[in-house]
Amino acid sequence: TALGGQQEQVLLPVLILSSVRDLGEFGRAGAQGVLLLTVSLLGLAVLTRLGGLSSIYGGVAARRARRPGVAARRWGALTYSPRMGATFGWLSERAAVVGFVRGAHAVLVGAILLFLAAPTIAAIPASLTSGTFLGLPPRGLSLRWYQTVLTDPTWTSAITTSLVVSIPAALLATILGFCAALTLVRGYAKARSAYMTFLLLPMLMPHVVTALGLFFVTIAVGQAFTERALVIAYTLFALPTSVIVMTASLQGFDWDLDRAAQSLGAGWSQRLRHVLVPLLRPAVLVSLLFAFLTSYTELIFALLMQTVTLTTVPVKMWTGILYGISPAIAAAAGLMVVATGAAFAVSALIRRGPRPVS
Repeated sequence: TALGGQQEQVLLPVLILSSVRDLGEFGRAGAQGVLLLTVSLLGLAVLTRLGGLSSIYGGVAARRARRPGVAARRWGALTYSPRMGATFGWLSERAAVVGFVRGAHAVLVGAILLFLAAPTIAAIPASLTSGTFLGLPPRGLSLRWYQTVLTDPTWTSAITTSLVVSIPAALLATILGFCAALTLVRGYAKARSAYMTFLLLPMLMPHVVTALGLFFVTIAVGQAFTERALVIAYTLFALPTSVIVMTASLQGFDWDLDRAAQSLGAGWSQRLRHVLVPLLRPAVLVSLLFAFLTSYTELIFALLMQTVTLTTVPVKMWTGILYGISPAIAAAAGLMVVATGAAFAVSALIRRGPRPVS
């Protein structure tokens, strides 16, 4: 839709949003959501039948059990094995051949990383333009659009709303994810797969269908178009990521430490505060970070909840793209990129911890 496809809305998520926001036909949107949900459930059933979902949350044991395929093993042997002569004969004795193969591998990896990062990084130079139209390369260099984002009342209101609803959602998702992961690792052995699948449903199901269902529920309970509804929805959307992060960390946790504390008379609250949480601090920080990013960048449900006074940053950017492409949109995206990079850097420093004094 943002690229100009409003005349031929053939994708189901676009049709669902159009039915709710533009036409007000909730019945049509519900039928389209059921159709999309049915297709997703069939795909999930096929995936579960073929290989299961254990690869998502299998932990250390599952990672050790998985072995690279034949092609991966041969590629690794071809690229880095000192016995390249067994494959190439006399050609492998030439250093140029070895350097070429390893160089080609490095170029391929670099091209993939550039492909992944370029769309995100492109927002920064586009936001530095001094002109009034968004484009690359920028026409002159200026920080005027960052000043606009940080001083314009509509942008500052959107930033405040996003922070107000994203921070509590990240905290709630991390707390619930920790409790769910603890129960998953320490109990429910027989129903572990079903339990985990249920926890991951907000991630496995189409986002627009979940948002549509939450929209109908909030209307039914009288909480639609409120910040409370956004907090609840964002907690639900961020919960699967928190569960995966905390489960992976708890599966590698040394439970002898917890049993030692228990043998010394520590209660569950003391063990939680002085043993589990300090040792799991890196996982807690990562969970908070990803839960916050998931909440802060959510668009679909925020579009359904949008009002004059309840507008988040993604919704502000979306409406700006549709009705007038201003460089301020790129500036807002640039701020999000910089903030995300800074959060990752701080998380890495905290995980590394203080250096020992010699």
